[in-house]
Amino acid sequence: MTEKEQKNTKNDEKQETKENSCTNESKGCTLHEPANKCCGQHEPAKDNQIIEQYVNDLKRLQADFENYIKRSDKEKQELIEYGTHKLLSKLLHVVDEFETAVKSIEKTERKEDIASGVNMILKQLKKTLHEEGISEIASLGKEFDPYKHESIGHGKGEENKVVEEIKKGYMFKNKILRPSIVKIGHGGKQNE
Repeated sequence: MTEKEQKNTKNDEKQETKENSCTNESKGCTLHEPANKCCGQHEPAKDNQIIEQYVNDLKRLQADFENYIKRSDKEKQELIEYGTHKLLSKLLHVVDEFETAVKSIEKTERKEDIASGVNMILKQLKKTLHEEGISEIASLGKEFDPYKHESIGHGKGEENKVVEEIKKGYMFKNKILRPSIVKIGHGGKQNE
């Protein structure tokens, strides 16, 4: 007998053993006990029903899990939209204040009143941003940090210290929204 024929014979024997094995553990049968020594309570049709029930249960469980994933993704998106909606509603109030300021600028000739009104709006906007977790990055006089600062040049002052802030940087909670645009000292004296 060739090696291939021997393998086929062994596979046939394994298959026959599986088909003739008892799987009724509740009656004291072991999983691989030959059918002639088992409890005698097995019917192939009933066994097939049990297998079919397990397969159906597995399919239902898989569908439930897929629905859970879809529902979870939808809920995440809704939370993001809710948070964005809340922030935008607050910012619209600031837009209203700017529109009022622009109308006031057209009617007044006093620069102090205009500056005062715009400063109030700026404070309100910064307060709204702070409530949402946005904070300014302190830069001036600090050690240059490439994660928080973007250098666009050098100036007179202490080496590797921020000597001029061109544009403020902001953080959202503990993440950088925008780095500060700065100039850093090259080691010369600041008053030179």
